[in-house]
Amino acid sequence: MKLVVLSSCYQRPDLLATLAESCQLFRHDLILVEKPGAAWTNCREGKLIAARDKLKELATAGVYTHALWTDGFDSFMCQPLHAIAREHAAMGSPEIILSAEKNCFPDATLAKLYPLQDSPWEFVCAGGWLVEISARVCGVFDQLCAEESPEDQLTWARAYVNGFVGGMATLDVGCRIFQTMWGTSEFDEVTVTPKINGDVVNHVTGSHPCVIHFNGSGPDHPTQRYLSMWQRLWFAKQLPGSLQA
Repeated sequence: MKLVVLSSCYQRPDLLATLAESCQLFRHDLILVEKPGAAWTNCREGKLIAARDKLKELATAGVYTHALWTDGFDSFMCQPLHAIAREHAAMGSPEIILSAEKNCFPDATLAKLYPLQDSPWEFVCAGGWLVEISARVCGVFDQLCAEESPEDQLTWARAYVNGFVGGMATLDVGCRIFQTMWGTSEFDEVTVTPKINGDVVNHVTGSHPCVIHFNGSGPDHPTQRYLSMWQRLWFAKQLPGSLQA
C-alpha cells in the first residue's frame, strides 16, 4: 500500500497544523484538496467534488495506490502506514472503507435502513474514508458528485443504505482505522494508553484506531478536547521505542 492523506481545511484553517504535525510524526504524505483561505461553498463542492478531482489526478500520476480522507480541522493520524495496511487487509482489503459514528446525521430517518451492528459506531461519517485509487472508485465518486445535496454526509449515507456502494464499501463499525469521537469519552471509551506504546485504544471494540476525528460542528465543536487528546498522544509517542512498535 502506498498511501496519501487527503484533507481540506475549510472550517478552521488555524487547526490544520495539528493534522499536519500528526502526518509528519507518523510519516504520512498530506495533500490538501483546497488551499487554506479559499472561498468555501459547501461540503459537496469543497469536499466531495474536490476530492474526486484529486483522486483522478492521483490515478493518472500513479504514485499512490490508496487515499485516506480525514477532515482537516478536527482530526489527527495516530498510527503509521504499516498499521493502516494491516487493518485494511484484516477487513478484507475493500475498495472503500467508510468511517462510522454514533449519530445518524443529518437524516435520522435513515437509521432504520442500516443493518444491525454490535457496535455503537454504526452510521456513516463522511469525515473519514479510505479508498483504492482506481478508475472504478473514481466512477463511484462521479455518481456521488451527481447528487445535488450540499451535504456530502447525506450523499454517502444514502448511497450506503440504498446499496449503491454496498459491494465495494465496508463501514468501519469496529473502529479499526477510523475513530469518531462524537458522543464518545476520551477518558474511558477511547484513550491514549502510554503503557501500550502510546497507542490510542478503543476499550469497547478492542481496536487500536489509526485516525481520530472529533466530528461535530457549530459552537459545541469539541476543539479543546481534540487538541488535548493530540497533546497526550504526542507526549506518549516521545517515549523510547513507541513509534517503532
